[in-house]
Amino acid sequence: MSPEVSERSFEETIERALLHGGPDGYADQAELVRETPPPYSEAPPGGYRRRHAEEYDRALC
Repeated sequence: MSPEVSERSFEETIERALLHGGPDGYADQAELVRETPPPYSEAPPGGYRRRHAEEYDRALC
């Protein structure tokens, strides 16, 4: 496996975890293994949204 494919898979895994529970989440996430949230705070799922490159102001990046 090339490093590029490995990195793309890693990025997709991160994206899936961040989008879990939100409107942009993947439908096939039932089999994912997740860490339990810490007992001292509550983090509602789905705080991240999937965006496209066209939505960003490239001058600020």
